[in-house]
Amino acid sequence: MGTQGFLGNSYVNSYYPQHYHSNLDVGSEPSFSLRMQGWTDYDISKILTDDPTLLDEVNSSDVIRMVGNKLCTKYLLKIISSESEITRLIRLTSSLDSFQALVYIVTSEVNTRLGSRAMQNLVKLIRERPLLIEYVLGVLKPNMLAVMLNQNGSQVVQRILQLCRYTQNKSLHHIYEAAVAYCLELATTEQGVFSLKAVIESIDDPLKSYLLSIICNNALLLSGHAYGNFIVQHALERHPYTAEAICKLIRGEIFKLSMDKYGSRVVERCICSQGNNVVVSRLLSDNKQLLELAQDKFGNYVIQRALKQTKGKELPQLLEILRKSMRELENHPNGRNVYNLVKKVLAKSH
Repeated sequence: MGTQGFLGNSYVNSYYPQHYHSNLDVGSEPSFSLRMQGWTDYDISKILTDDPTLLDEVNSSDVIRMVGNKLCTKYLLKIISSESEITRLIRLTSSLDSFQALVYIVTSEVNTRLGSRAMQNLVKLIRERPLLIEYVLGVLKPNMLAVMLNQNGSQVVQRILQLCRYTQNKSLHHIYEAAVAYCLELATTEQGVFSLKAVIESIDDPLKSYLLSIICNNALLLSGHAYGNFIVQHALERHPYTAEAICKLIRGEIFKLSMDKYGSRVVERCICSQGNNVVVSRLLSDNKQLLELAQDKFGNYVIQRALKQTKGKELPQLLEILRKSMRELENHPNGRNVYNLVKKVLAKSH
């Protein structure tokens, strides 16, 4: 298997029938292991040159023979990952035995680029067959987290959700369960965020609400995280009803978050949300820290956002606090941004 594949020998031995992985490569000559399995020179030539016509001649027992052989695995992945070979793929999946063998081969390499493309093609072919979709996800289940955290694997998860969410929603429970069980791990990794977003947008209530509640309850932790902040912003933007809970939870740390590269993005998003008054009232509660924010390299953007989004009685209060420190702001490299905006807002109000 490729070095990026996620399934080790322990998984193979415990999960899959022994005859599916007993044909290990031996010898130094590339074709030696193929000869040991009984492949003819004619067959070997086609395998080594990636000739897809061999698949027109093999039966299900031949496909099973290919499992566990590196050369055969590479050959099959190249064929399956090609859009032009869909007819041959249909033939290979017509037999349950050969389908199961193909699933084993593809899932063993799903975290590689080639394996990812092959799996996406396979899922596209069987998207209208819930039992087969569930079988594939059942094989992936023991390592679902590793798949969702991997760049290539995450693309597979997103593709499955895209293709099957409306027709096979019930078959996707393995993905949904993993998202709930490992929500924070997914939310704090680069590829995990993409997987988690895809799940949130495909899942139905009550699981969707439950998943969002996990994000809301951990908003303070996630907001200051390099990747976690994106999932909090996603919840605020796509699911506005989460705003009040998130804003109330982070209210006590608004000043600290506003001076943080990642946290300031979440605070800005909160100011643009239904929880605006929760955040702005906190900013108005401490004049000294408010002025510090106005001069901070990240915080000044939060104050600018508040000046643009705040309505009602809070806006005059905010302007009055900042107006008293205009000279200090004007002479500060970061504060000058706030100074210019305050002047503009004041000019419009007169």
